[in-house]
Amino acid sequence: MMYNFIFYVMYHRQLKMDGDKVFARYNGAFIVFFALLVHLVLLGAIFRKFYLHCYGIDMYINNKAIIALFVIGFMILTCLYYNKKRAERVLSAYSSDLDPVRSGNIVKVVSILFIPLAVAIFLSRK
Repeated sequence: MMYNFIFYVMYHRQLKMDGDKVFARYNGAFIVFFALLVHLVLLGAIFRKFYLHCYGIDMYINNKAIIALFVIGFMILTCLYYNKKRAERVLSAYSSDLDPVRSGNIVKVVSILFIPLAVAIFLSRK
């Protein structure tokens, strides 16, 4: 799964830099949250581009309080999802010969994050 790969790479990158497993787990979880958020924004941009005028949900999309509650709840759920037990399961799922901090893996993670973000920005233009 793509999000587990992001968690694996970012966990090991933070562990190599800092050495703290708890901070590395939360850092990986927040990067996964950011990736999920970017992908949801992309889906929302596609939906707004083609279907917004049909369903009249503009009131809910423009309400910042609803969006803030959704984002905070989603962030908490992502951190709870990658608990200590699940983090160990994700880390053990990848082979030990895969170097997580190799530049190719970092490029994959960056492309998973920023290509959808660029497309969402392009689609959101008026």
